[in-house]
Amino acid sequence: MENIDVLDKRSERIKEFFIKKKNWLQYVFLAIIIWIGANIRFKPIRNLIDTTTGKYITLELDSTLWLRYAKYVVENGRLFDIDPMRNVPLGADLSDLGSFTAYFIAYLFKIFNLFIPSITIEFADIIYPIVATIILSVFLFLLVKRLFDWRIALLSVLFINIIPSFLFRSLGGSSDHDILGMMLSIMALYFYVVAWQSTKIRYNILFAAISAIITLVGLKTAGLVTFIFLIIGVFVLIEIFFNKFEDNSFYSFIGWFITVFLIIILSDVEKPLVIYFTSLTTAPVFFAFLAALIHFFIFHKGILRLREKLNFIPSGMFSIVVSTVLVVIFGLSSLGLNFFLSLPDRLVNIFYQFVSNRWITTVAENHVPYVTDWFGQMGKFYVLLFITGSIFLFYVAVKKLLRSDRLKTPYILSVSLLIYFYFLFLYLLQKSSVLFNFGIIIGVFPLSYIIYSSLKEKNYPLFLSNLYGVFISLFIFSRYSTSSIFNGETLISKFAFFGTPIIFIIAIIVAYLYAFYKNRELFNQINQIDSKYFFILLWFIVMIVAATSAVRLLFEFSLVTAIVSSFFVFYVFDFFWKNKNNYLKYFGIILIIVVIFSPFSFGLIPKYYELSMNQANGIGPGYNQLWQMAGKWARENTPEDAVFAHWWDYGYWVQSGFERSTVTDGGNFIGWWNYLMGRYALTGDDLGQLMKFFYAHNVTHFLAISDDIGKYGAYSLIGSDQNFDRLSSIPAFGLDIQNTQETRDGTVFVYTGGAGLDENFIFNGELFPAGGAGIGRFVVPVSIQNGTSAFLQPRALLVYQNRQIEVPIKCIYFQNQKFTFNANGLNACLAIIPRIQGSQINPFGSSLYLSERVSKTFFARMYVGGEEIPGFKLVYDNEGQIPLGSYDVGLFGPIKIWKVSYPEDLTITDEEREYYLQRSYPDPELYLLRR
Repeated sequence: MENIDVLDKRSERIKEFFIKKKNWLQYVFLAIIIWIGANIRFKPIRNLIDTTTGKYITLELDSTLWLRYAKYVVENGRLFDIDPMRNVPLGADLSDLGSFTAYFIAYLFKIFNLFIPSITIEFADIIYPIVATIILSVFLFLLVKRLFDWRIALLSVLFINIIPSFLFRSLGGSSDHDILGMMLSIMALYFYVVAWQSTKIRYNILFAAISAIITLVGLKTAGLVTFIFLIIGVFVLIEIFFNKFEDNSFYSFIGWFITVFLIIILSDVEKPLVIYFTSLTTAPVFFAFLAALIHFFIFHKGILRLREKLNFIPSGMFSIVVSTVLVVIFGLSSLGLNFFLSLPDRLVNIFYQFVSNRWITTVAENHVPYVTDWFGQMGKFYVLLFITGSIFLFYVAVKKLLRSDRLKTPYILSVSLLIYFYFLFLYLLQKSSVLFNFGIIIGVFPLSYIIYSSLKEKNYPLFLSNLYGVFISLFIFSRYSTSSIFNGETLISKFAFFGTPIIFIIAIIVAYLYAFYKNRELFNQINQIDSKYFFILLWFIVMIVAATSAVRLLFEFSLVTAIVSSFFVFYVFDFFWKNKNNYLKYFGIILIIVVIFSPFSFGLIPKYYELSMNQANGIGPGYNQLWQMAGKWARENTPEDAVFAHWWDYGYWVQSGFERSTVTDGGNFIGWWNYLMGRYALTGDDLGQLMKFFYAHNVTHFLAISDDIGKYGAYSLIGSDQNFDRLSSIPAFGLDIQNTQETRDGTVFVYTGGAGLDENFIFNGELFPAGGAGIGRFVVPVSIQNGTSAFLQPRALLVYQNRQIEVPIKCIYFQNQKFTFNANGLNACLAIIPRIQGSQINPFGSSLYLSERVSKTFFARMYVGGEEIPGFKLVYDNEGQIPLGSYDVGLFGPIKIWKVSYPEDLTITDEEREYYLQRSYPDPELYLLRR
């Protein structure tokens, strides 16, 4: 007991010290956290040097564009309207491009230049993400402190500064628009919260206007800032529905709304306002504006004395119902019935907007994620932490609905059971998807009992919290993994994804109406719920929807998960801190500190710090030394008006590093040109079509790199016709040393791997169907006579069901030579490439399978096979530095550049030129993703 008393006295002293010093200590801690985050983000900068110029370069592709634009702003004062280096010969129209990032970097440079004259625009560019992260951290702290307290605010900022899922897009050199968009989003939300929580009208309007201006600047930076419209619009509707829309909320929202759309109308007169009416992200704001006016003037100002006459219906519900009727009438008269009939499909498409066409599905960051992707980027414990945190946050929001005499089932036991079951599920996920599927179904029964018993006991907070817990957990885990029944495609997973939110919303509405008509005491308690909980939970749910639609949105999702997780940590901390049982109190506090801050492997903060530091230390520029040398050659050996053609990925590097114009780039403003590039240049075999396409675009040089081998599946999908005639891939087959045999006359090499057939194949009367049959290995005999190697007839092992048969193939590529064979068989080729391990090189160590579709293409013949094609002269090839081969880290090879020479008699008609230069697809079937 004496030890406990000593601990009590010390804890009281610590508590007293922090109470007295917290006003300045919290900012000291904030500064330390920001320094830690900045220190991590500075690590890659030492690697970001172009060895050919000595200047700083960006970390990845998209950032390169903003550096070039920032330079132009510094030199000319403003950005051009049409970028002549992009989309040659039309140029890129930048009128709809959110270009604020370029201005931010340019003026950041000018500010730094006032104090450090030697600073360069390149250096200002690569440190801009660090500056933006610092500003974001400050405003995130202020926002969370205003909503909760300084402890939760500090931990939220700490999470954001070290969590790996938020790191890459905020690293030094990663100067794309994402981090600036998030910085502006947090600033806009902060000022809106300040406006809404202010008690004076002038502050409501002033801070709301500031929030609106920042929101608009954010829209000129990154499109995802439109989430602010959705959050604010739905938040206002929730406040109206629950009759919490007070004067401060009205003036704040009206001030924000009028400022936003007044500026939009005045600054963008050519853009019809109907676009904002019909967009699913901005439409709720207009609906909320109408509902706010009706609710305020009828129920706050008592217009027409309707307030007393409408006591038969909740005031918020009346406002929303009337607004809905007016919107439907207006919509039917102006937009037509089809607009409303299409709404269900449009709502569903919110969750699949990143898999709607061929181009989007080929971009890795647009892939629809599974929960396993969340685990990979955030960790299982952290995912469990913020899911559980949101459940407790919901409970805290509604706990005032409970009278003490109703507490027959302790809520903490109920929620603990919920946490237990989902922790069990997370564990089972690692072991067996079957156990997970069984566990989640079995877990429904005790949860259902808890929900039923809490409702029976009229323990409304417990009932609603567990209902929310089931909804949010099933909604998230509805797309767990491809091997689970919760894979996003099965009936039960679709019900969990679409059905549970509908059921939850209906349950809330029914409970609300029950309280209004049957339990006015409970109904009046609803008004005591603090709106800040609505705000955070809504933000959390909106970003969950976003994070389930594309992997890249986990970056934006990380912010709100940091807040919810931090809330939960200190909720549990306070639970133990206030506990009268000293043993339990100190055990709980020590446990929290160990779990969150322990230096061992299970400590969350140290683990994140180590992961992020390792990632930051090990990362280098995508525009590596091979690209840098190629860029130096291009700047010195090609005319300034040269135009490069290549797959779209590399456009920004060519424009900035090579200082040369391109046909396509990462902006993908004209998707049709990606189709043409994929079809005629990279998967084509018609020289006449290719020359006409290049001629229409003034192409002088064609570039290809080894990355294009791995991307063959992507651009062959995009370049295919309606029947996917070009779709294929270039799989690698490794040398099977154990089965490779030495013979008297040479060696029989065996290469193993796997490849499907692009088309049906018949051999000796047997059918090997595409999609069913495949190739399991290649056998390549090599004869050595008088020191000279000669390839004999290579064979492919075809496998279909229980049948296996060896089939001849037509050719071998080896060291830029082609060896052809006359035997009937697969009209395909095998490219023998070296296996390179350190200083050891096996020239026969690996191979690439070129199917019939692939082997006849210009790309395969020129880049992989080294063939010469009329009109294409190889003028740059760094194969001496990095030959095409299989390395420890994957397949790599040289950058090759060909100069294009057009036939003297080449002509194209106006109709052909229009075809090659048009901006849209002539047939939507060439764009959509369906077979």
